[in-house]
Amino acid sequence: MKRWQYGWFFLLLPFLLLAGCNAPQNSVPIPPEVSGPFQSTVSLTGEHVAAQAQFSRLEDGAYTLCLQEPAELEGMCLRFEPGLLTIEYRGLVGSYQSDSVPQNLIGMQLVEAVRMLGQEGAVELALDRDLLKANGQLQNGHGNFEATIHAQTGALASITIPEDDFQATFTEFSYQ
Repeated sequence: MKRWQYGWFFLLLPFLLLAGCNAPQNSVPIPPEVSGPFQSTVSLTGEHVAAQAQFSRLEDGAYTLCLQEPAELEGMCLRFEPGLLTIEYRGLVGSYQSDSVPQNLIGMQLVEAVRMLGQEGAVELALDRDLLKANGQLQNGHGNFEATIHAQTGALASITIPEDDFQATFTEFSYQ
């Protein structure tokens, strides 16, 4: 009887060992700083946008995007909080429910992608030399995004949303 038990064990052993060979190679973790406060200069380009701005995540988890270019929108600040968007421009302030604002509004997709980066398991990761590449799907229905993060520092380098022809390139990135 024991002979059969050992026989089954040795017969199944190669299959049990090979089962781990197909496991995801996602052993590269997102740097923990990615979900913390930061500030950066960001260049935004797309089909209907070309802008330069200061982009920040604050201690309370809100995001701000303050436009510097184009000159016509210089000084416009958008504050993104869960469920709420506040826009301030030339002394006027307006607050809107996020679901009542067009999802392709400048900054909405950027904030959504950065939020997803901070959520464990929300993106697929791969290490490419000194860059961490993250791929995920936006929850607001705008398709997939690709992000690159400097593996050594955890600083965001870029976010691309191919379906919307949108790219954000980060410079002067620092965690608070």
